[in-house]
Amino acid sequence: MVPLSAWVQHCVDGRQQGDMLAYSNFVVFLLILISAGLFGPIVAWFDTETVWLLLCIIIIIVQLIMLRKTKEMGEKFITLFKR
Repeated sequence: MVPLSAWVQHCVDGRQQGDMLAYSNFVVFLLILISAGLFGPIVAWFDTETVWLLLCIIIIIVQLIMLRKTKEMGEKFITLFKR
């Protein structure tokens, strides 16, 4: 949440910042609500280890998408491992 807010403040111009921060907060809340709704049935059907494995897979996929779509993030990630 903090990196997203920092990015919005850095890249979005003037009066649009408030709208973008409100939109990003709404999207984050909506995704948390959806994940809470999905968590109950998943836990009922699968054991805890499977849930953790599923979460790790989702996190890795989202991270790879972010690295590919966000140019600055990909460049910083690559320079992190060049050192």
